Amino acid sequence: MAEDRRKPTTVQLEYARHLMDELGYDPQEYDIENMTRLKLADLIDDLRNELEG
Repeated sequence: MAEDRRKPTTVQLEYARHLMDELGYDPQEYDIENMTRLKLADLIDDLRNELEG
């Protein structure tokens, strides 16, 4: 599916970086800029769950 291969949005990238900072992760280690939108959305969900849990 073409949607799966699309680059993440700026908002997604900024939010993922914010969550990673809150949790003490280094975004550079995850290469989030090269993830697909769906992969980054999954990572954001995981990060939110970790932060809330």
